[in-house]
Amino acid sequence: MTSQLKDPFYWKGMEYDFTGATDIYALFDPETYGLHPDGFSTACYKGFIITFSVRSNQLYIDQLDVYCPDDYYPVINGVKATDDGEMSCYRYHNLNIASDYTGRIFISKNMKAEYLNRAFTGPHSYNTNYELDFEKGKLVYYRNTTGAYTASNDNNDSFSSENMVLSGTLFQDSRCRIYFEHILYVDHFYKKTFEFIPAITSNDGWYWYTEMVVEMSEGNGLNLINPYKPDMIRIGSVSINADNMMQIVELPEPEYTPLCYRIYLCYSNNYDNLGYYTLELSKNGDTLLRDWSSDKKHGNYGSMPTITSFKKYDGPLMRMEIKRVKEIHAQKYGLSL
Repeated sequence: MTSQLKDPFYWKGMEYDFTGATDIYALFDPETYGLHPDGFSTACYKGFIITFSVRSNQLYIDQLDVYCPDDYYPVINGVKATDDGEMSCYRYHNLNIASDYTGRIFISKNMKAEYLNRAFTGPHSYNTNYELDFEKGKLVYYRNTTGAYTASNDNNDSFSSENMVLSGTLFQDSRCRIYFEHILYVDHFYKKTFEFIPAITSNDGWYWYTEMVVEMSEGNGLNLINPYKPDMIRIGSVSINADNMMQIVELPEPEYTPLCYRIYLCYSNNYDNLGYYTLELSKNGDTLLRDWSSDKKHGNYGSMPTITSFKKYDGPLMRMEIKRVKEIHAQKYGLSL
């Protein structure tokens, strides 16, 4: 898998790699600026690269390189986006946005040789690390944390799935779920349909399929682990109509945004009419119904008044949730219910 591009962070005249933050949405949320990015290459799944700097103890966003499939690039802080002519994305140069971010930022430099060219890296992958604390955009404290991180435990609960998406970080623990649920299994569902669906719907299939993927990843620099256990997954089948059905994959309760409570896999008897729907933990703490298309566009169908775990499979909230997914999928393909 391709090594992910880094977000540059300039501090004290030195360039570092941004490797995380305690509140990633507060630091940068592209939708706040009207942007809807998507990956422009296998080297940038998140679809954008930010250049940060600290000048006179003030945090700034200096530059943004972004690719939006809808080709909509609004003016930001008086700056128009221009085609960079290099990476199929547009560039906001000299943004000079003074951030009002409050929280901690993690920066690193001098990547260890054994982590070079790996797809996902983190602070443990570097020889030099710092943590910077900000209050309303002002740097108030920093510490040298070199040597404080390991691949299996980064010693900080602040590394959420958004940090992984923003910084290209993937750690060898339960946080691997973001890769499986939002990247790899979306690809497998649409591109390896005849293999993926029968495999994951068998007894303990989700777990054993993930075991197979982990084993195949060994030696390619990704170094995944299986974040699931057989007794953590439940899979149920529901008919959409005579020719179409859905598999409901109940996952371990998510610890951070945007991991999934459930994944709905919809398909026909011929394995077409495909739909990959996720019920996710939102940044506001509620549940959000979304979907993933074959070209990795992430749709949003709003909040769902649902239960977090379908202990009572035929309960009214669960029936409402299933009905909503059916309606969305039927409308997408013109199916009768």
